[in-house]
Amino acid sequence: AEVKVSNECRTALARATSVFVLYLTAAATAVAQQKNHRSLTADHVFAGLEEIEFENFIGPLKAELENYRKLMKSKKEKKAAKPNADKTIEDAVIDLEKLAENP
Repeated sequence: AEVKVSNECRTALARATSVFVLYLTAAATAVAQQKNHRSLTADHVFAGLEEIEFENFIGPLKAELENYRKLMKSKKEKKAAKPNADKTIEDAVIDLEKLAENP
């Protein structure tokens, strides 16, 4: 069954989302500052979720982050493998010699 969402409801959800993200960012920033870190990491966000009592989000978010990292690694490996697939051994040796000349 299709459910229509009113414009008022969309606006309320968008505002609630913004408030939540700002609140979580503030909590994660506080964690980072306590550790004298200058940049936010996923670990800071997870600690922020715990701080604002949203611990039940941590497990699913960690799983999604792991899936995302695997996907990005796979894409990077595929991209790196493509240009080298057509290279001959001679081309690879030439590339290595160039790298040795210009470190």
